[in-house]
Amino acid sequence: MTRSAAGEVGQIRVTEARGCVTLQDGGRHGFQRFGVSVGGAMDPHAAELANRLAGNPADAVLVELEGMSRLALRCEGVSSLALAGAIVPVHLDGRPVPFWARIETNPSQAFTIGIGTDRESGRWRYLALSGGCRPAPVLGGFGTDLRAGWGGVEGRMLHSGDWITLGPVPKKSVEHAGQSGCHIWSQVSARLRPPAGTQIPVLRILPGSHWNAFPTGVRQRFLGAHYQVTPDSDRMGYRLSGPLLHPDPPLEIDSEPVTFGSIQVPSDGSPIVLMADHPTQGGYPHLAEIISMDLGVLAQCRAGTEVEFRQVDEQVALRALRAWRQGVARLQVGLGTGSGFRGEA
Repeated sequence: MTRSAAGEVGQIRVTEARGCVTLQDGGRHGFQRFGVSVGGAMDPHAAELANRLAGNPADAVLVELEGMSRLALRCEGVSSLALAGAIVPVHLDGRPVPFWARIETNPSQAFTIGIGTDRESGRWRYLALSGGCRPAPVLGGFGTDLRAGWGGVEGRMLHSGDWITLGPVPKKSVEHAGQSGCHIWSQVSARLRPPAGTQIPVLRILPGSHWNAFPTGVRQRFLGAHYQVTPDSDRMGYRLSGPLLHPDPPLEIDSEPVTFGSIQVPSDGSPIVLMADHPTQGGYPHLAEIISMDLGVLAQCRAGTEVEFRQVDEQVALRALRAWRQGVARLQVGLGTGSGFRGEA
């Protein structure tokens, strides 16, 4: 395959894929009443920014890599790509290339994403390819649902030898704007990177449907304590260890709808935060809901990372979302004023 020109469809070849490497998008919406999970990117904000940098729509299909995953590609049908999320070693024909930048590619160049071993660097990273990936749709969505076995490439993780079909490259594609774009990005992304060092991520929450079923002292304990992400965490949910939480009197509920960010408390008292591949209903008490702008912060926390929670109101949540949208708009303006990093053959 040759490099895709504007408006043409191309393909890219996977030469190596290890670990949890899947295709993801903005989610599969409109089918939760039939028991179909929304799914989508674990860190939706990093995924959106990778797509924006590559000149794609915000919810275009891209490659998601978890933790100890590794990926190598041949850039035979892609004109440019961009990376966002957890920072790991990345090389184009053996040369280091930057995260949070648009990378221009030439035919047959070898591109590799290494393994991330630093807990503070984050957990999920995203590779957006110009034109976006184009797997066959399932129920209106394109992302991989590993439990259901559909979406992406045959409903599974990527393997060596796979070919990824790409969509047409937009005629007018956003380009990286050097230091100006990087400066704007640093402002936009402040809430998306897990704090380094001893600083503990603070996750903002809204009260859930059973918030008042927990005594005042229990709620205060929840908001004043540090909880640790346990190894028993995945795309369906992050289990937390810390002070135990119990409603008083004990609460038995019917199953109710849940969403990405719902905090449920099973009978053992250890909270679970539902993540991208959450079930459509849950039967545990619904303590709280993490605001949408902090979902990526939690998603990027590896096992052993401590977090804390702070209660806010809906106006704070809406202001945070509005600030994000304004920041992305500024980023797009900044990225349209310069040229991208070039990986010369």
